[in-house]
Amino acid sequence: VIIVDADMRARHIATAGATMSASYACVLRSLAPDAEIDICFPADGATQARSHSPADYDGVVITGSSSSILTLSERCTPIRD
Repeated sequence: VIIVDADMRARHIATAGATMSASYACVLRSLAPDAEIDICFPADGATQARSHSPADYDGVVITGSSSSILTLSERCTPIRD
């Protein structure tokens, strides 16, 4: 399973002490202790190495995001005007 955390990691850790994806991963591990879980943070802007190809995952979880169409940010730009 891969968890895609759409929030910025540093900001979430600074305000909440942990990311939502880390908390969600703990829940998944309590339900399926043998599950392999990867977490990626596309909002951080860095390319992250994955241990598997996307096709190798049995599931995808997408956590919330502070970006929206009302956010004026370089992270959230309109697709068209």
